[in-house]
Amino acid sequence: MKNTIRDILVGLFITIVGGVIVARFIREGARFNTPPTSTPAILTPTLNLTTPESQNWAASSEYGFPDGFWDIGVHEYTISADCPNFRIDDPNTFTQPFIVSSDAQLFPGEVTLRVTGLKNLSDGGTVLDTIHPSQKTAARVTVGSDLSQNQAEFALGDCKATISWDDGPLQTMTPYLEQR
Repeated sequence: MKNTIRDILVGLFITIVGGVIVARFIREGARFNTPPTSTPAILTPTLNLTTPESQNWAASSEYGFPDGFWDIGVHEYTISADCPNFRIDDPNTFTQPFIVSSDAQLFPGEVTLRVTGLKNLSDGGTVLDTIHPSQKTAARVTVGSDLSQNQAEFALGDCKATISWDDGPLQTMTPYLEQR
């Protein structure tokens, strides 16, 4: 008799649990199969591009020169930034002459070749017209400043910066993101 009562209780339990599961499935299934009464809202992510924290990025490119690269004499370099889908100020090509002389001061650190001329970074950016032949140099160009990270990443992918010097071939500059 114990087996019979036990069997009845187990059967009853299975029937109740099964009924609850079936009833829930029917109720939930009916809810999902009911057509919506209104058009669902489309959620789109938004970026706040006006906060100061988000506006401190730039898309830059660089070309490093080996130590002792420049011979004594007059030189000229041309930096170009081609950005088909990112607005930059015209013109997008800049040519700058400079002199290399053994009489020039040798600065600590690096002097950069920029669109505005040679800059001494060790003193905050003094513009130079003459450098020492042993001066460490690198070319840098920044396209866009005070951008959001997304804008800077777009400019980085869109822009190609090149440099040439002394009527030589174009060299591609290496792009990188810069947080200011």
